[in-house]
Amino acid sequence: MVVGISGEIMSTIHPAQYSKQLIQPIADLLIKYKLPRILRSLPFLLDPFAGLGFRLVEIAELSGYFPLGVEIEPAYVNQ
Repeated sequence: MVVGISGEIMSTIHPAQYSKQLIQPIADLLIKYKLPRILRSLPFLLDPFAGLGFRLVEIAELSGYFPLGVEIEPAYVNQ
């Protein structure tokens, strides 16, 4: 059982997951449209709604970035 920040019982599966079929196309777009040279010294892929972060890590690894995720809900962070 996972308890959310406001005390509600939550699923262990993040409710806003996106399809695994999107991982490679997103990574391909990130590779195609690389960041400007000045930002390449900070090669982080930021996901401000990371959830569990599994997809973030996959996409970051495929596209050559380091994953950096933020999640407001401690229940998902602590899994």
